[in-house]
Amino acid sequence: MTFSGHTPDSREYRRLILGLFFAGIATFAQLYSPQAVLPQIAADLDVGPATAALAVSAATLGLAAAVIPWSVVADRAGRVPAMAVGILAATVLGLAAPFSQEIAVLLVLRFAEGVALGAVPAVALVYLNEEVSRRHAAAAAGSYIAGTTVGGLLGRVVSGVVADLSDWRTGVWIAGALCAGSAALFLWLARGHEDSCPVGCARRAGPASARACSPHCGPRSSSPSTRRVSC
Repeated sequence: MTFSGHTPDSREYRRLILGLFFAGIATFAQLYSPQAVLPQIAADLDVGPATAALAVSAATLGLAAAVIPWSVVADRAGRVPAMAVGILAATVLGLAAPFSQEIAVLLVLRFAEGVALGAVPAVALVYLNEEVSRRHAAAAAGSYIAGTTVGGLLGRVVSGVVADLSDWRTGVWIAGALCAGSAALFLWLARGHEDSCPVGCARRAGPASARACSPHCGPRSSSPSTRRVSC
């Protein structure tokens, strides 16, 4: 029987939805964590408020610029591997950014962080549409969107509260550590889906030849004991 997508009664569905929820948190908590501490950044680095605000704008610009390139990468390398590489790279950059001693260094790191973060929004909803039953795709997408909303809120709250008790560097770093934990949960929950077939292979060569490109390409099966990914 042809596989038509995971449904809410399956373990794979629950792992997938929860994993992307944590991916949303890891992405948007990093993206907006400096927003709550912009006055402290301006004072510490001796720049104006508008310049300090670029710490947020640089990351959002990097994310916007990287969405299409990441979608191309995901077509060739697989959805989950692309998201994993992006979120891991962003976490490392996010933990390094608070150590910046100059605004120029901070902005470069934040831009690079945004580029890495672009992997998740570029791929997540397409990946859900491929893996989840069409009947439940909207609800599944809502779970990911909820993660992005929670992440944006958590990033601001955590960095702001910690900065009030310490300084902005500690606040942003703690928010980054929270994102690292969320990223780890995403990778753990997504580990059963890392065999995604690069759909670019199928588009170029067709399903029969695609199986030669990847050992995981082939007809989907309704059996949970078989590989779930088709080209």
